[in-house]
Amino acid sequence: MNKKLVSILLLISFCFSSLAFASTGAVGIAKDRASKVGPYTYKVIPTKEEQERSFERFGLDKSKMIRFNDSFIGKIADYNLYKVEKDFDDTGKLLTEIKYYRATYKNTPEANNVKNVISEQQQLGTTVVAMDSNLNSDISLLGYALEGDLRVVVSYKALSNTGLFDTETGYKETLEKVSYTKGLEFLSGTFTSNPVLNLFLSVVFDDIIDGYKGKGDGTSKQREVYKYGQAYHSGAWKTYFETKQDEVYWDQEEISYYSNGQVKNIKTTYFTPNNGYKPIEWQWMHYFDDNQEILDVTQYWYSKEPNLSTPIHATGYEASYYSTNWKALGTVNY
Repeated sequence: MNKKLVSILLLISFCFSSLAFASTGAVGIAKDRASKVGPYTYKVIPTKEEQERSFERFGLDKSKMIRFNDSFIGKIADYNLYKVEKDFDDTGKLLTEIKYYRATYKNTPEANNVKNVISEQQQLGTTVVAMDSNLNSDISLLGYALEGDLRVVVSYKALSNTGLFDTETGYKETLEKVSYTKGLEFLSGTFTSNPVLNLFLSVVFDDIIDGYKGKGDGTSKQREVYKYGQAYHSGAWKTYFETKQDEVYWDQEEISYYSNGQVKNIKTTYFTPNNGYKPIEWQWMHYFDDNQEILDVTQYWYSKEPNLSTPIHATGYEASYYSTNWKALGTVNY
């Protein structure tokens, strides 16, 4: 093959790769899979193979993933949040939120079925417990819990490091043009960050602007967030349904150097939830993004099997997201 033809083929390949990235924000994600849902955010429906990898990665028990007809969603009740309890660790990190809801039942067969089961269970034993002041408190607007009362428990697991993913070194002219490249954790492909210089948020940024050489190391972090749909049954809160979200954050070690190669300054910026940052990649299982749906599913299983021995787990990942703005402040929906 002659050199001219090779050059043409490489140019075509580069153009197609660039077009794919321009339209999806990532390399390796087909245009028909990704949809842009925000200025920097893309949504992808994970394939069966990608979901299976996540099941294995997080050690999910597939025996708890019982499929069911969810045609009852939206037909049972409207739910009003009336109290939230929060628990923090000694460093101020949020560990748990408990969200209590009041149900206003609809005039439907699905709602009547739930109300009938609540009435039946009320005849079987003590259903009222005085409120206490700890995170497992039993509480309603009346100051105590009643059979069939509802809450959603949100459990934020600890962040864990998943490793260094990229390093960029250079002077201002280089660092303001290059970006970090990172493999997608939950999908097949890679995506890139903002220009590296824009991600330096410490004194190292000033050093680089002043002409010193700089270096950035990007390290990935992972967090799982669980939601548990609970109903009050036979004198205790019982979990009937659980679902989860997986999140990816990161931190950056920032280094500046004197001309002789000695370190001038070194700082680490943590782009993590405790510092107010959104994840750069996340995926959630069925119903995670809507507590109203979680409560409908909870009531369905409560009415079907009040003494359910093992909570039902969501059966699959509904959506995966990634962002090309790696310093976005805020939070995702909980």
